[in-house]
Parts: sequence; C-alpha cells; structure tokens
Amino acid sequence: MAYSDNNNIPVHSENKDKFRNSSELLPLFFRTETNKKFLGAGLDSLISKGELERINGFVGSRYSRSVKPEDRYLPEPTSNRRRYNLLPSLVIRDEFDDRTEWLATYDDFINQIKYFNGNTDRHDRLNSSEFYAWNPHIDFDKFVNYRQYYWLQNGPSPVTITGYAEGSVSGFTVTNNNSQSWVFTPDGSSNNPVITLYRGATYKFELNAPGHPFYIKNARTTGSSDAYSTGVTNNGTETGVVIFTVSETAPDILYYTCGVHQEMQGIFEIKNAEEELNINIPTEILGKTEYTSANGVKFTNGLVVNFEGNITPSTYKNKNYVVEGVGKEIKLVAFNELDTPEIYSQNFDYEFDIDKFDDTPFDDAENTQTSQSMLQ
Repeated sequence: MAYSDNNNIPVHSENKDKFRNSSELLPLFFRTETNKKFLGAGLDSLISKGELERINGFVGSRYSRSVKPEDRYLPEPTSNRRRYNLLPSLVIRDEFDDRTEWLATYDDFINQIKYFNGNTDRHDRLNSSEFYAWNPHIDFDKFVNYRQYYWLQNGPSPVTITGYAEGSVSGFTVTNNNSQSWVFTPDGSSNNPVITLYRGATYKFELNAPGHPFYIKNARTTGSSDAYSTGVTNNGTETGVVIFTVSETAPDILYYTCGVHQEMQGIFEIKNAEEELNINIPTEILGKTEYTSANGVKFTNGLVVNFEGNITPSTYKNKNYVVEGVGKEIKLVAFNELDTPEIYSQNFDYEFDIDKFDDTPFDDAENTQTSQSMLQ
C-alpha cells in the first residue's frame, strides 16, 4: 500500500493548509476517479482543516427591554435557545466544602431535564415548589432592628477635620527587609526612613517582624539598653503593637532599632505640633491603618470628611471625601467620583401580560439596561 511520509494524511500541494485528500491513502489500484469523487464528497470535508466565518449579531434573550426592532440576532437551533439564551444560570453547590457540583444556563437546565426523560412542557409547574427562600439583598440587622438606625436621605453630613495637633492618633505597619532594614507603611518608600513624629500625638506601630525586636531608644544600640520608656508601651515587640504617645518633654531625636541587627536602625524626628498646624494628607492620613484627627474625629469606613486649614496638597480643600480602608490602608474617595453621570438605564411602562406566556416580561420593570454588547 502506498502512504505519504510520516503516515500523515496527504494534502494537495497547492493548498496544504486547508484541503486533505483521503484517496491518496488508498493503494494505487483503488485510486479510481469514482473512488476519488466518492471520498471527496464526504470524507475529505470531515478531515480537512475548518475555516472560520466572521459574523456579526446579537446573542441572548430577544425579550429584554433593551431589544430594538432593528437589532439583528444570530439564529438559534431551538425555541428554548431563542427564548432563554444567556439568561441567569442554575448553580448547585456542595454545602459542606462550597464546591460547585453543576452549573448551566436556563436552556441547558431544561435540556438536562429532557435528557433524563423529564416533562418540560410547563415551566411554571416544573419550577414550582411549596416553599422558597427569598434573599432581598438587604441588611437584615437594619430590617429587624430598624429603631436603632436613622435614615439619611442625602447621606451623612461631612465632618470637618482640623490641623495636626495634640491628641491625634495614627498607625503604621512595620515589617523587616530580611536583616537589613525596617520598612514603614505608608511612609517607608526607602530603607530605614526618617519618620517625623509630633509631641502630644499617639502612634501605633503594628509589628510583623519575627526575630527582630523593635525598640524606641535614645541611642543607636542593639539589645535592650538605652530604651526610651516615656509614653512607650510594648517596647521590644517582634509581632504585635508598640504604642508611643510622644510627651512634651521628648527629645528632638530618638531612634528606632532592632535588638539583634545593627543595620536595622533609623531616626524619629520629634517636633512640636504647634509648629505645623497644616495637614499633609499623603503623609499623615493616606495608607495608615487608623487615624484620629486633632479635633477628636476617629476615622471609620464610610465617614464623610472635609479638611479645614492649611491643607497639603491644596487639591484636597473644599471637597468632601468618603473614608475607606480603615484597619488596613486608609483611602479617601472624592464624593463627586461616586456620581454616575452616564445614562445607563431607562424606565418603561408595560401593561400587565398583554402578550403570550414567556414572550414578554410578566409586569412592569424599571431602570432597565438600554444597550447591548455586540459579539464578533
């Protein structure tokens, strides 16, 4: 028998990438014109490389409010596909290990029931049950304990934050770069940065540096000697929180050191709060784990604030901000960025059940999406 090299199916030399000629696999005696025509009419088209055809059109349900008469939809092979294509899926999950056991779109769900000889003539009967669970996507505590809450139609009023002064509280996250340096977040963009602290303020250093005891000291030394203790709690902590309330008598320079490694040392610059009553937003607030302002406002997620006084940078003046990320990394989201000026929905009036079952929505629906996405 005559075969091509490497036992591959032969192809026409002038069109090697697309067409495969199965008749060339036959012994020479059987390569008659009749056999070539017979194989070419059936088998060759099955083993030849396919060609993609570019088509444009919508895919999905044709009965949503965003459908327009001029829209061109791709044809579907069945009525269920035409009615329910891309509608929400059915998902079955294992309640013990939260594993997805089965999922499908609605038309696949119906086809699966048909496969097991189920009756799918009436979907209302098929999906009915004596009881059902309803999740209205609300805060159940506010629903049950509504007397404990206030409704603010226009959202919370902004709270004014004044300049940096005695009584403020802020937090740092402190880690180690091997045994070479300390890293402070958010202020530490470099190894062992110089950190400015203010008398009368409280600082919380959240340590995550096993094997590297963190000390606040009067001198650059290792071990526990020369430790500065005034207003300091948990000095020498490796994993935990060191709290430092800077006293009015604190020296102008203190040091943070590792009790083990000489290279891990840096400087605390101590200043009077009255010398700088301005607020430097990036340095004093952004990225901190917590913050309490000089006028006693403790930042919490969702708090709306504005800033008064000498603000750095000035772009933060005369604006309202929503506080996010408290406990991890404080962020300020401009209130005007929460508006959605684009038109993304439209209200429709639709009479009750004016068309046959499942061809139109059951009743009126509001704020419906008005545009589709084109698949190509």
